[in-house]
Amino acid sequence: MKALKKYLMLWSCVLVAVVFTTDVLSAQSQPDYTYTWTSLNAGVTSTPFLHNIDDFIFSFLNEFGGQIDIVATLTSTSGNAWGKCGVNGSTFTYDTTTLNDQSTYAWNVINQSVRVDSHANYFSGSLTATEAHNYDFYSGEPTNYPATTGTYLSTKCSAYYTAWENGVWEPEWFWDGTVQRLVSPYANEWHNENFWDIGWNTDLEITNNGAHANTYSIVYIGDAIPGPRQPFEKDPGNCSSINTLNGGSGAPASSGSISGSGGHFATDLDSMFGTTGGWDVYEDGAFEITLSIVEAGTGPYSIIQAGSGTAGSCGAGCSNTGSARGTPLLTSCWN
Repeated sequence: MKALKKYLMLWSCVLVAVVFTTDVLSAQSQPDYTYTWTSLNAGVTSTPFLHNIDDFIFSFLNEFGGQIDIVATLTSTSGNAWGKCGVNGSTFTYDTTTLNDQSTYAWNVINQSVRVDSHANYFSGSLTATEAHNYDFYSGEPTNYPATTGTYLSTKCSAYYTAWENGVWEPEWFWDGTVQRLVSPYANEWHNENFWDIGWNTDLEITNNGAHANTYSIVYIGDAIPGPRQPFEKDPGNCSSINTLNGGSGAPASSGSISGSGGHFATDLDSMFGTTGGWDVYEDGAFEITLSIVEAGTGPYSIIQAGSGTAGSCGAGCSNTGSARGTPLLTSCWN
């Protein structure tokens, strides 16, 4: 399940700007113990020779202080054949997402719950996510991370890649008054990993428009069930050779100070991780930012879009059906 989930990732650029102003941080009601999102789409639409892919991702982040168990269910309203092999009826329920404190996990849809075979398998409907004990959690909302090819292409594989490369997203940021920190339920870095010929990185900026100097501590949480997980990289010459990277397990990936009245700090996950040049990195996770001075009205901004990257040797291409890590598209009951 974990390996299949990872195939959604590309190399893109995530820009996060945290600005201390009087703006409202977010109009969304988070955290909460239950969410329902509607008007979601995933699957393939095909003509005899051309294909369009729609897809989305969603994530969960636990800042509660104890273990939580989240049940996520897709409910179809389209009436089309759409489900993963063995799924009957209009619903699909994911494996329970059990997360320890300060842990996160991101799910995909295509390859996890929606198959893409030679016919038009298409999901339209809703996603409900509920914590079994009514404990609050944060979510990277599926309505915020859609992907679509935008045009019909000759293969489903090329349509899938293009759908994600087309995407432009703004990750959510929230102020958690209980733990006194900013949290974002999604961030990533994918570099030198040859499933994709492009990948992702997360750029982060903090601008302090307050009157006072501020110190910051940025924590990256690698996604895992039950988590948390230390970020890592692999040697492309020996994929069993792994280095742990900076951050994870509550340790700051970056910390420092920012002067007031417009002081500015910029970095990215590659710099914070301290990666080895040429090694393979494929990371999904979340951010926490702790500030020494909390002034009213903290407003973040972020954007994700495709960028450039390089191929490595520890991944698998779209045509490599024999890879232990699988293929990006569930096209039959045999894969």
